[in-house]
Amino acid sequence: MAEQDQCTKSIWLHIGAPKTGSTAAQSFCLNSRKFLVQRGVELVRRRRRATVNDLAVAIRSGKLKQAEQIGADVDAIVQASAQEKVLITSEMLSGCNPKLVSRVIPCLSQHPVNLIFYIRRQDQMLESSYKQKIKTGRLACNFQEYLEKFQAAKGFYDRVIDSWSENFPDARWHVRRMQRGSLYQEDVVADFMQVLGVSDIPEDILPKRKSNVSPNIDVLEVLRQMTLAGDLNIRKIQQVLSRRGFPECGSEGRIISDQEARGVLAMFKQTNETIRARFFPDEERLFDENELADANAATPSFNPDQLNLIREIFQAVSTVHALPA
Repeated sequence: MAEQDQCTKSIWLHIGAPKTGSTAAQSFCLNSRKFLVQRGVELVRRRRRATVNDLAVAIRSGKLKQAEQIGADVDAIVQASAQEKVLITSEMLSGCNPKLVSRVIPCLSQHPVNLIFYIRRQDQMLESSYKQKIKTGRLACNFQEYLEKFQAAKGFYDRVIDSWSENFPDARWHVRRMQRGSLYQEDVVADFMQVLGVSDIPEDILPKRKSNVSPNIDVLEVLRQMTLAGDLNIRKIQQVLSRRGFPECGSEGRIISDQEARGVLAMFKQTNETIRARFFPDEERLFDENELADANAATPSFNPDQLNLIREIFQAVSTVHALPA
């Protein structure tokens, strides 16, 4: 019986990409573990979390001993599972060396592997990534500076696919596009469940609101000024503001202009065509670009003097906060 379990068990490895609704899917899986087990799916958890992000961090940081310890824990969970499908998820894995991932999780070479990879139009991905970094206080530059520095470092999805295909030649790919008209029921959670073969999800366990929502333009600018002021825990401040229902004032428009977006997409033209030809051969384009016209990027409603005042206030708060009681 144990031998039969080993043969029928499959591993579903969700490797990203970042900024494609991973948080929503992972939160649902974590909060609906009993439902998933009833459908033959077990989620590998780490420290009560839905992801193996700590494994990805260890691999990307070159901490191989730590990665091997975490991988051994993951391997033990997979091997002990009585379910037909075992889900391992971390959007950060797309940035890892798949050879090392396979090395530290031995069961990946012992069971059929399904690779789940969500992709997003690169201009939208870059914009979302920037907002996330501002929201967590990891950046203080404006979007144009971010675009100049990072646009060439993200979005080459074909390289990720090629690298993982080389190391997992027998894996079955599930490449999904995070865009309107491509997701099952226009929802990333429903789509993720559909990929796993899970249907008939009860309404009462479906997410009631979006996860990891990005603030609008004015809120982002206030958070950016906080970071510039220094010595403020932006992540915790944003979390408190979110819990208190911080007003969503200001424009909801995009912070990238259509001209800039077209420039980004031109850089990834060959990448996108390669993926289209392999996974979506019947479609004319990989991503829908129909809404791109000639619109300018939305801008914060603060003028330069107001921004200076906001930053000065936050610097004063930071100074007072650092003083002994």
